[in-house]
Amino acid sequence: PALTMRMWAEERRSGTEEILFSFPLRVRDLVLGKFLGAWGLLGLALALTLATPLTISGLGNLDWGPVVGGYLGSMLLGAACIAVGLWVSALTRNQIVAWLVGAMALLMLNLVGNAAFAESMPQGLGRALIEADFSFHFRSMSRGVVDLADLIFYGAVTAFFLCLNGLAIERRRWAG
Repeated sequence: PALTMRMWAEERRSGTEEILFSFPLRVRDLVLGKFLGAWGLLGLALALTLATPLTISGLGNLDWGPVVGGYLGSMLLGAACIAVGLWVSALTRNQIVAWLVGAMALLMLNLVGNAAFAESMPQGLGRALIEADFSFHFRSMSRGVVDLADLIFYGAVTAFFLCLNGLAIERRRWAG
């Protein structure tokens, strides 16, 4: 949420959104541009941490599977979180509200699997909640196991929230 809280909310609050809408750009391009900018910043921040595993591998025998899986999982989890944050930012004009709502939404998406362990939870619903949990799909990658289902999950969540973001922006664009 910290990366995305200003992306749309500040544009709307300051009035620069109208100028942005006057350019001959598709909403899809605007949404993808903001998404790729935030995702690139996340990638840069993660790249700056590469010195740690490189140093450890120089000192001993490092298993690179969990390291590569952790970086890949972090980028995919980050993409999904950025997409959620952009959507929330598109719904409000206040960046603090965007951060708070985005943080709460991501907290729920990271903890929804914990509700599946309640004794009164039906088994089918419990399994669905576990499958919807962001951290459930990250755990296996952080151990070095890259499963196609995890890649599809993060890709689908990212695409879904980017589409919601585009719809929110498109609605405002035509509402005037």
